[in-house]
Amino acid sequence: MDTLLTADIVASSPRFRRKSSTFVDAIHDLPEKADLAPAQLYSTESGRLFHSGRIVIITVGLPARGKTHMSVAMARYLRWLGVKTRIFHLGDYRRATIPYGQDIPDDYFFVNASASSVLLRQKIVKRCREDIYRFLNEENGQIAIYDAVNPSAAGRRSLANEFAKHEFETLFIESWCDDSRIIEENVRRVKISSPDVSIIIAKAAELSSSHTDSVAAGVSVDANSYKADGPLSEKGEDYAKKMTEILLKHRESEKQAMVDQAEPDYALKPLTVWTSTRRRTVETAKYLHEKGYKVRQRSQLSQLNPGVCEMKSERRIRQEYPEEVAKHELDPYHHRYPRAESYHDLAVRLEPIILELEREQNDLLIIAHESVLRVLYGYLMACNAADIPFLEFPRDEIIEIIPESYQNEARRIHVPGLPNEIIPGSPEDIKIPVIDEVLEKEGEVWSAAVAQLSRQIGFKSAYFMVSITAEYISVGGNRHPAAADWDVQSGVLAYGADNNVALWEPRDASNRGVYSVLVGHTEKVNVVRFYTCPTTGTKLLLTGAVDHTVRIWQADQSDPKRFAPVLTLEGHTGSVNAIATTAGADVIATGAADGTVIIWRVTVGESVKADLLETIPMKPRYFPLALALALLPTESQDRPMALAVAGTTNVVQVYAAESTITTTNFKISATLSGHEAWVRSLSFTADKGNKAGDLLLASASQDKYVRLWRFNRGEVSRPSVGDDADAVLGGLEPTLSNKAHQFGAAGSKYSVTFEALLFGNEDWVYTTAWNPNPERQQLLTASADNTLTIWEQDPVSGVWLSAERMGEISVQKGSTTATGSTGGFWIGLWSPDGNQVVSLGRTGSWRAWRYEAEMDVWVQILGITGHVRSANGIQWEPSGGYLLSTSADQTTRLHAQWNRHGIKSWHEFSRPQIHGYDLNCVDTLGPTRFVSGAEEKLLRVFNEPKPIAQLLERLCGFHQSPEGDLPDTAHIPVLGLSNQAVGEQAPADADVVDSVDVGQAHANQEILSNSTQPPLEDQLARYTLWPEHEKLYGHGYEISAVAVSHDRTLIATACKASSIDHAVVRLYDTSDWHEIRPSLAAHTLTITDLCFSTDDKYLLSVGRDRQWAVYRRSESDPSTFALMTSNPRGHSRMILDADWAPMLENQPPIFATAGRDNLMNVELLKMLNPDLIC
Repeated sequence: MDTLLTADIVASSPRFRRKSSTFVDAIHDLPEKADLAPAQLYSTESGRLFHSGRIVIITVGLPARGKTHMSVAMARYLRWLGVKTRIFHLGDYRRATIPYGQDIPDDYFFVNASASSVLLRQKIVKRCREDIYRFLNEENGQIAIYDAVNPSAAGRRSLANEFAKHEFETLFIESWCDDSRIIEENVRRVKISSPDVSIIIAKAAELSSSHTDSVAAGVSVDANSYKADGPLSEKGEDYAKKMTEILLKHRESEKQAMVDQAEPDYALKPLTVWTSTRRRTVETAKYLHEKGYKVRQRSQLSQLNPGVCEMKSERRIRQEYPEEVAKHELDPYHHRYPRAESYHDLAVRLEPIILELEREQNDLLIIAHESVLRVLYGYLMACNAADIPFLEFPRDEIIEIIPESYQNEARRIHVPGLPNEIIPGSPEDIKIPVIDEVLEKEGEVWSAAVAQLSRQIGFKSAYFMVSITAEYISVGGNRHPAAADWDVQSGVLAYGADNNVALWEPRDASNRGVYSVLVGHTEKVNVVRFYTCPTTGTKLLLTGAVDHTVRIWQADQSDPKRFAPVLTLEGHTGSVNAIATTAGADVIATGAADGTVIIWRVTVGESVKADLLETIPMKPRYFPLALALALLPTESQDRPMALAVAGTTNVVQVYAAESTITTTNFKISATLSGHEAWVRSLSFTADKGNKAGDLLLASASQDKYVRLWRFNRGEVSRPSVGDDADAVLGGLEPTLSNKAHQFGAAGSKYSVTFEALLFGNEDWVYTTAWNPNPERQQLLTASADNTLTIWEQDPVSGVWLSAERMGEISVQKGSTTATGSTGGFWIGLWSPDGNQVVSLGRTGSWRAWRYEAEMDVWVQILGITGHVRSANGIQWEPSGGYLLSTSADQTTRLHAQWNRHGIKSWHEFSRPQIHGYDLNCVDTLGPTRFVSGAEEKLLRVFNEPKPIAQLLERLCGFHQSPEGDLPDTAHIPVLGLSNQAVGEQAPADADVVDSVDVGQAHANQEILSNSTQPPLEDQLARYTLWPEHEKLYGHGYEISAVAVSHDRTLIATACKASSIDHAVVRLYDTSDWHEIRPSLAAHTLTITDLCFSTDDKYLLSVGRDRQWAVYRRSESDPSTFALMTSNPRGHSRMILDADWAPMLENQPPIFATAGRDNLMNVELLKMLNPDLIC
């Protein structure tokens, strides 16, 4: 944003440098040192930002059309962001070339100028262009603004071509104006005033009432603090009134001056007022608002957050934080005190304000705290970042900033008659709000006051230890074919659970389910693999995720079933989708959506290390979705290896490495064709029926087939092509060709041939897994047709056959996606001994089957379940008999403890609601009824079915005494909306449901009632739905919160809202389900949580507007509540949750709120004085 100031330009053009009121040409002068710009987020070695290359912005337009003003505005904003920008005013070069006092040739500006004038123009333009080239090429400049008329299209094309030779991008911006009054004014004053704004900044009164009562402890604190937001004091009111009067008088004097200059029709532009949302700034603008001026509150104009320095004097800050003070004095603009904002943070926060300020067409008055005014003034006047913290704004001055051509001009308007004690600005040393020494002494007795108050209300201090252990973890698995692995040695199954990794021991006799969750990835986990170090035997867990990383977790030596993070591998630039390992090798492979496979060597010593050996790009480019590694059979010590890669292509590529001892050099050796869609899974195994050490590779595809490929050491003779009379190969498609692919490695020859085609699935095949039992050669496949298939080779014919199919076969399949009956099985895994298999389905639940050798059948056994999307609400049954959870996966689930023979474990016992909308909140209406809210405008009430009550009593010991008979379980909803009890006739307005066999449904309910274990996933998805009892209408948007009173007579609800009209609490009477009018209003945005106090006398609400509100129950009419108190600034960011503490005798009600500001606030509703509220 600086113009090149050579000595001859300065000497020859005295009019060149326009001086501001501070006698500093802030727009055009270069900073003395290359500091970071005020709003610059990062820097580079070259000095260029945003990777957008070098740009020349060229202005177009006749004289006096605002080109220079536009150039300066662009440059000011770009320099503010840290973009190295310089303006090249061609007029300045003309004035520097033509000596001062010498006239410009008469035809200089005309197209048909004389030869001498043309030569003069070319000389000036050439000099300007050379400076542009020098700036962009040699000085690491990024944007050059060429401010000139550039009237002809031919000339502009010539400019673009010339700059293109230097690889500069060009952008032409035309300034067009046909208002003769504006043009005349521009010519006369050499500036633009009429079409632009006059920006006036004024300091807020900031003189609040002297003291307010503390929310937490009843001790007085200073209302001028950052957190307090009290009203203006009498002095503050007087300041606001005087400031308003002086400002309006000044505007009238400006108008009169224009009238005196022979402009009788001159009219002032409308005045718009911006304030922060703080009460004292709003009240400072009160008198302007009363006079009809438009006042807008802008949350971004809030003052600098002082963090830990809140309510501390400079002396105390220096005593308590000497290191922070030292850092602050080195860089007061960028330094940030603990939990505070820096001026740089404030500048970034104000960027939306700056953008709107540049677009404002009216005169603008900004009333804000001094820290905000410093940043805004720094932007408008192009101040250096280091100077911004030291700008002063006494309260007896209003600053008016007028946009000029070359830079803005600042004027100060004096406000007379103010008391001397309010005139000075903020302290100059520690540039954050601090308090007086007197107030500091009051703050020092804070702890003593709290302690005294605690004793008065009966609290006792005590120190005690609390031990917390995880009793139950319920979490669903990620729907990715590679997102789980079952370790052969430890028996631990690890699977991806959103951003985490869940650990489960399926063969644990106690059925405890998930026992640990590994946290580390920042995005969804796609792939999980166990790996054993061949030299040390150390067990590692490898996980890859959408966050482009592979994380390595090491098993604890004292407890091998516990894992801790030890290393993160970074090298991919896309989502990691596949990891391959092989026993006996220290080489692993990872594949990602960046179209590459990376080979790593993992070593375990005192620490775990991984070296990147090579990166293999996929050619032709595709994304690898499946990898498989295997050591090739050989007598060589080089340990050659084969790598199979497949993904978003219909072929399998085989790479071979000659040696893996020191390094790897994988080269493509074969391309296996035959599949007709993407290949989703690859797995190697040693052929147990072949003594030559052949390998079998299984590939599963979206074409519904599984192909087996044989890797054989030695050359294989090419088979003759079958003719039409061939009973086996004759007439089949070329995809069944048994072509032999041959390659060499480590001095040996290898061949790959097609072995078998496994067909029978009706949908995509996602995974393949070989039985780890060395005595059985079996392949397990999982398919989207909801089947798990075990394939075996017939010992006589050698043909691969389906030996067992498990899952949901044909007529057993459900009809809706909502129930989880469609969507298929994504993962199939073997147990270490090969006698158990598990499968992950669409609902995130794990099904399990165990082989019963005596009966030679596979029997389904208990698996684990969990939500697959965010759990949005949980609620205990009032007596603790069960726990309800509701989720964005559109299900509500009931969890309870199964007690048998001294063993206890938690399980999902019912899936009461399977909906068509994401569920947001839930609460219980006693042990046999609950209410839930979803992404719809109504709430639904459900009744517990009799089979579920009987099951909970038999297996959990939870006895219920319902009022009246309980209904049967509900039908599976077609649209996932209304649940209807079996045998009931649907009302006229009910949602349509499938016709079901009532007799079969009752038979299933009988089986469920007499079950000796928690329901299996199939039963949960079909036979445990609760019938819908009632719908509650009234809200205009999606439900966000629900709460039920402890006496079960009232339901409080709220919905999503962006205005006060919908940000209300609606109450419903549970006796007849009618809405109680009027609704309760206090909030302005969505209410996020509602909670009744334990005695039901109070209702608490919190919301996105950072506010909490307390409503008191009427003693005369217990069904109604009224607003008792609220705090519009309960937190600095939105409040997400709240709860009441248990009520204690003779003690005030206490509640806690938690917000996105990472704070939990504890509030006392009443203090010692019954009339004193929060």
